[in-house]
Amino acid sequence: MPEPGRPNDRCRVAADDLRWSCDPASFGFADTSEIGDCPIEIIGQPRAIAALALGLEVRSEGYNIFVAGEVGTGRSTTVRRTIARKMPDEQPPPDLVYVHNFRDPDRPRLLTFPAGGGRRFRDAMAEVVDNLGNLLPRLFESSRYQERRTRLIDAAKAEHRAALKDFEERSKDAGFALAQIQMGEIVRPEFVPLIDDKPVGLDDLEDAVEKGEFDRERFERLKEEHGRLTREMGVVSKEIRAIQRRLGRQLTELDRETARGPVREAVEDLRDEFQSLAAREYLDQATDDVLERIPTFRRITESDPGEMDVDAAAELQAVLVPYRVNLLVDNSTARGRPILWETSPSFRNLFGTVERVPDPSGVTNTDHTRIKAGALVRANGGFLVVDALDLLVEPGVWPALKRTLRTHELEIQSYDPRHPQLCSALQPESIPLDIKVVMIGTHQIHRQLYALDEDFKKIFKI
Repeated sequence: MPEPGRPNDRCRVAADDLRWSCDPASFGFADTSEIGDCPIEIIGQPRAIAALALGLEVRSEGYNIFVAGEVGTGRSTTVRRTIARKMPDEQPPPDLVYVHNFRDPDRPRLLTFPAGGGRRFRDAMAEVVDNLGNLLPRLFESSRYQERRTRLIDAAKAEHRAALKDFEERSKDAGFALAQIQMGEIVRPEFVPLIDDKPVGLDDLEDAVEKGEFDRERFERLKEEHGRLTREMGVVSKEIRAIQRRLGRQLTELDRETARGPVREAVEDLRDEFQSLAAREYLDQATDDVLERIPTFRRITESDPGEMDVDAAAELQAVLVPYRVNLLVDNSTARGRPILWETSPSFRNLFGTVERVPDPSGVTNTDHTRIKAGALVRANGGFLVVDALDLLVEPGVWPALKRTLRTHELEIQSYDPRHPQLCSALQPESIPLDIKVVMIGTHQIHRQLYALDEDFKKIFKI
């Protein structure tokens, strides 16, 4: 028996035996770069991994995914890695652009282009639009245009003078002279009787008749003749206004004829590059609209664009807005289908909005260039991942999301559940959606939605 208080040598453990040392030679690799990615599977969850893979592959209606599990169990990591592994090299979705609707300005049109085509279309249109301010002044400064314009104006002036000269001669034969009477800011023609080759107003003659200084019978004849001439003057004035209107139409048509060739030539290059039916239809309508508004362009750009004052420059930019292109979704640099994680799924962030801008008078205005995309549009053609609790607590988001997933269409609007009074009359054309939504939440949220919302089980089948 060992002595009390002294250790038994047979139970003694050496210090080197108290720790374990790993032999590097036991590993099948030289360093960790040879290991590769860690397995994506959650340990002990083969059924969940199989369901997730099925949900990502099935493209049928309603096969959106709800990932249920407790916080910290690897839900988000598994979703991220599974999506990245399943969709590495697929074709990116098309670009989406909004353009002005010349037939219905309150409903901007949606155009689609292959990935990268939307940016090229926007830049090409911007180049055409920016060149308009420099192109039009040069067209109207040419000698040929000035000669044709002068001929039209001279012809109208000659017709105008002939009509007035004939009427003045008839007025003089009747004993009247045509005078210009100032009435405030307006100058109007008036017939004045000629007495001894001197013009005398009817009011003065009437006073002379009352005083017995002028023959009443002659005054009555003059008064009657004055009424007849006044009626004839109305006919002549109508004829003169017709001459002026005809001249205005001729000058406008001359302006359009002068600009038609160069404008169509500038747009023709875009028609050759972008040959979709919708794009060509828009370009044709834009060309026609530019030609219709040539008088406006000419008025604004009469001076040198470099010397244009601030108001004229602002007016020109406002006039050019209908020809601007709003590149809503740009997939020119995308590789494969988009995968978007929305960490703040508010109504605006998910569905987009139509911004409003106040003018100097305080009135808010908007146009197609103010349409902004939300997460659903940016992830269109791919995957949108959101946290279920974050989404459900946002006002109005869950009903709108269900409706969007059922109809496969999204209508961007300025509606905000927090400020329903701030809405816009602009109604952009709806966007067809091909998207798979992945919601991540707890088992409790899943059970409540499944039991209380009859639409949930139809649109989240995985």
